[in-house]
Amino acid sequence: MASQGRQSKWALLIGINRYNNYIVPDLSGCLEDVDLMAAYLERLVGISNITKLTSPSTLRTQASSSARLPTYNNVVAALEELATKTQKDDFVYIHFSGHGTQLPTKFPQLNSNSQDECLVLVREDLSGNKGPVDHLRDVEFAYLLKQIANKGAIITIVMDCCHSGGACRDMSLGQNNEPSITRGVESLPEDALVARSPIRKLSDLEPFRTNHTAGSFRGASVVPHWLTSFQGVEFLAACRANQKAQEIESGDRAYRGLLTACLLSVLQDHSTHPKPLTCGMIFNLVSSRVASHPKLTSQQDVVFGGERRRVFFGTGRNAPNKTIITRITHLANKKFQIELSAGKAHGVIKTDVYAIYHPDRTFTSLMDYNSPSAVCQISQVEDFVSTALAENSVADVGVNWKAVRQSEILRKQVLARRPAKLLLPDARDVEVHLSMEALEKLVHECALIRLDDSKPFFRISSQGFDRFKISFTANVGCFESEATVEVQSQAALLSHLRHLSIYYNLLDLATASGCNGRLSVEKHGYLPHGVEIPDPCPYDPSDPPYIDGLESLAINSDPQDIQEGETICIQVRNKSLKTMFIEIIDLDPSWEAMRVYPIEGNAPIDLLPGAATIFFLEMSRSLSVPDTVQPSQIDSIIVLATTNGRENFPMKILPTLSSTPKWHGSPLTEIENTRGATGRDSAQWYAQRVDVRVLRSLD
Repeated sequence: MASQGRQSKWALLIGINRYNNYIVPDLSGCLEDVDLMAAYLERLVGISNITKLTSPSTLRTQASSSARLPTYNNVVAALEELATKTQKDDFVYIHFSGHGTQLPTKFPQLNSNSQDECLVLVREDLSGNKGPVDHLRDVEFAYLLKQIANKGAIITIVMDCCHSGGACRDMSLGQNNEPSITRGVESLPEDALVARSPIRKLSDLEPFRTNHTAGSFRGASVVPHWLTSFQGVEFLAACRANQKAQEIESGDRAYRGLLTACLLSVLQDHSTHPKPLTCGMIFNLVSSRVASHPKLTSQQDVVFGGERRRVFFGTGRNAPNKTIITRITHLANKKFQIELSAGKAHGVIKTDVYAIYHPDRTFTSLMDYNSPSAVCQISQVEDFVSTALAENSVADVGVNWKAVRQSEILRKQVLARRPAKLLLPDARDVEVHLSMEALEKLVHECALIRLDDSKPFFRISSQGFDRFKISFTANVGCFESEATVEVQSQAALLSHLRHLSIYYNLLDLATASGCNGRLSVEKHGYLPHGVEIPDPCPYDPSDPPYIDGLESLAINSDPQDIQEGETICIQVRNKSLKTMFIEIIDLDPSWEAMRVYPIEGNAPIDLLPGAATIFFLEMSRSLSVPDTVQPSQIDSIIVLATTNGRENFPMKILPTLSSTPKWHGSPLTEIENTRGATGRDSAQWYAQRVDVRVLRSLD
């Protein structure tokens, strides 16, 4: 038992080479993962409370006792023992090397995905003929972890397996009947599994429902996950759902998990770093090494969930890294080389663009990022520092000047907190007043909302206990309009404030981007109802294309009036000297935000310097939202151009606002970005806006 008032550290290491099953192939490197990880934890992290559950490899002769096999009962018992022994501020490290899989859910009331992610475990008796395997489902694992987190302990989990196992389709044995070198199995038939009941009844597991958030990710990703559905758990997983977790040969026919090998190499290389490495740093560095590993045979994007500032092997947090200039070198041809205090560990990649500001510059609004003193582009990246090149405009800047990644400015704009003011009721109404006090605490804790008595965007008033009205003035088209939204709970209020903040931040993208003539967006006519809508039409501006059925707009107005069912045509022209990638976002009056282009599954739309493309958007009337006064019936179409070569937004950015909170995650494909080396980021971005008022059809 840990002594009162003193932090203890614990580790549970699970490695499974041998499954002895007729479908699940044996592995080779999982015991090696456990042995090397245990040695590191004991020697450099100071963890002596280490429990190992291993299944012996077919290449090893020694046998584990049944008490130390990674069976369902032993894994559950080990986790329950941690829940009993840990205390507040203790640290727990859990490492799993083995197979992962997906199985049809046993909890359809909890899991909208219809599949449970599972760790594949071994049966109680591995001797004799091949037999069934056991498993631990995601909601069961989450339940067990929550018992540890409830004690106030912090948990870091590394899963060197396919964390959503349907990804691994190559289940055949290798040459000469050797074990598989990928970790994951397809959904297993019932007769391949040990039959058993769930760990707890449905009502006990209900708080651990597995809400999966869809998104289009490139490279290493930060994602919402069932492991991070509650506080106190940070996790690193080997790959995305449609990829394979690979084993690599490390000499003398010994294998290791690629994720574990790269993790240990990062930890050993930076064991003397002056500050403890955070989860975000580890994620970025490991992602980079996995992506560039010479033995990598297919794309394997490391996945992270949790709090990126949390220390990887502890409970503390590091302050956010502030990137500054550490050295400036004058080169030939009026060029300068700039060294920055950020590298791969902080998500920097080659070709990132940084804006440079005076050390005294403060950033209280997006407009404060305008007019940087200089701009530089990253040319070389090391683990903790990077080098950039700049033109002669950098001559007036110096060491310790601030550097801000331009793509971060886009992210800050979309996720900017809008000030809210609570209009407190009469103090004599005690019931309502107590509700508002509780609300004030919640609003302060909400990551995207801040309270501000001066010039609030949202005004919140009480309509009775746990009933609130949000009032605000929306700038839509060329005029301002008052809007109200009534909600029935504090949870709905916070969800709506976050939803509306992001919606109006998206609406303001065009105002904040400062195109400087690099992006031209014009209305190009319309297609009548019933005319077939063509694909986007790229062309040389000196030779405009013929579009069948195209009609001229009778009145070119702002907002543009158009009949329901008609298709507005928008011409987008790239006037910059770089290839731009185009996204078009439709902001509906029901507070829904959708990415219209590129269409799901299609390649990013590139626009060469000087080229143009015509896009076609069929317009429909907006839905009315109950319990609201909507500001207008105007659709705002945002044309976003970036130089990153991928989409910045998923197809469904925000759902229609409703009385039920529907916040399920990321409005950006890399929210709270801690990218790995394969994740390409936005170097520059420009936006323009077209407002359209959809009129009822005359038919």
